[in-house]
Amino acid sequence: MQKPFLRLCALVCLLAACSKDSPDPYHINNWIWDEMKRYYLWEANIAARPDQTLDPAAFFAALLHKPDDRFSWIQENYTDLLNMLSGVQREAGYDFAFYHKTPNSQELAGCITYTKPRSPAEQAGIRRGDMFIAINSEAITTANYRTLAGKLGSPHTLSFADPANLQTEVRSVDLQVTEYRENPILLDSVYVIEGKRIGYLVYNFFARDNGDGSLAYEKELNALFGKLGAAAIDDLIIDLRYNGGGAVSVCIALASMISGLPPTKVFGIAQYNQRLSKSYQQAYGNEYDKDFFVNTAGGNPIHSIGMNRLYVITSSGTASASELLINGLRPYMHVYIVGDTTYGKNVGSYSLYQPNNPNNKWGMQPIVVRFANKDNNSDYGNGFVPDVNVREAADGFPLKQLGDTGETMLRTTLDLLLGRAPQTQGLARGIRVQERELWNARSRTPARRSMYVELPAVP
Repeated sequence: MQKPFLRLCALVCLLAACSKDSPDPYHINNWIWDEMKRYYLWEANIAARPDQTLDPAAFFAALLHKPDDRFSWIQENYTDLLNMLSGVQREAGYDFAFYHKTPNSQELAGCITYTKPRSPAEQAGIRRGDMFIAINSEAITTANYRTLAGKLGSPHTLSFADPANLQTEVRSVDLQVTEYRENPILLDSVYVIEGKRIGYLVYNFFARDNGDGSLAYEKELNALFGKLGAAAIDDLIIDLRYNGGGAVSVCIALASMISGLPPTKVFGIAQYNQRLSKSYQQAYGNEYDKDFFVNTAGGNPIHSIGMNRLYVITSSGTASASELLINGLRPYMHVYIVGDTTYGKNVGSYSLYQPNNPNNKWGMQPIVVRFANKDNNSDYGNGFVPDVNVREAADGFPLKQLGDTGETMLRTTLDLLLGRAPQTQGLARGIRVQERELWNARSRTPARRSMYVELPAVP
């Protein structure tokens, strides 16, 4: 029988005891303290109990074990927290990255990396590769880019420039925002190149659904692998360059779809704090910490394609569950990495909130677990180094469209897969700004760099 701890899902609703009679920080902080002492990975090193009169955000921050914990976070409204984890937020529907116009310049340009289907941005004709130099008519610089990015959750204007001349505005676009529900599957294709059938998937975060309990995203992912199986692909490329993590349950399901390994095989090992580990072992036995491959997804049998190798496209923002996928599969197959060194996050968080307490709307996402693979290897805190190092802007601008076999990252991966000599392109295609991005849209919310689990009940 499957252990309770193996039933990982996109998020968890934990009911905790707390006074419902008072909204003051003292009672909220008591709840924060109790839950952190129970679940926090670094519970043994937790800071001394700070002033109970602090604002809950300050109280929570004072408990964190620095510098090891860069990832725990708290949200004033737990509904916002849950929405962000499911890819729901108010936005115009585009992803972007900021670059220096020239190396070390104080002036920045924003590059649209992708637009989201049926979003205001797509409807306004914005496309990948478009370059903007101002937000609400204010030029973007190293001094103000975070402030300006903070305005993108409201109606705003982008000033676009010719990629060959980032000094001159050529058009401005007024954008409305909506509560957009992003599907993690952005693009999928099957290419036939040099006699090989190659599957390609751009997968942008791990989520079972948009928070409605339908498991729609997980079902869609499983159906996609059914199509890849029917297409009899020889190789698979998964593009995780924009994927900062998400639900561990979906990561394990995806690993099972890729590998076809049975649920008797260990995908990974979960490492909790000492107090929690002892309780779980007593309650669930010696395998309390094992996560196994699965044979169902979204309530349906897994469609697996039985790969014995995998090609993964990464960036410096590829994190958490994306890195967990790489680490969990490595003992079973060769995982080739093309791109930039990944972010380096081998720990996962847990959603804590009180839906039945009208006086406490706070939600927190503390780190509660460190993940290792079946060989007990969790040593990727500094990220995974790629087999072939290349960045998205290495060919200069404008960027080619995702799915175009000439697009920098996909082309480089195909070269590796097919054993071709690396191709060089790009310098004649447009302006070449500093290759490494300074900041991107996913940096606005910690939810897009989060890996989260559902924990078993504490005995």
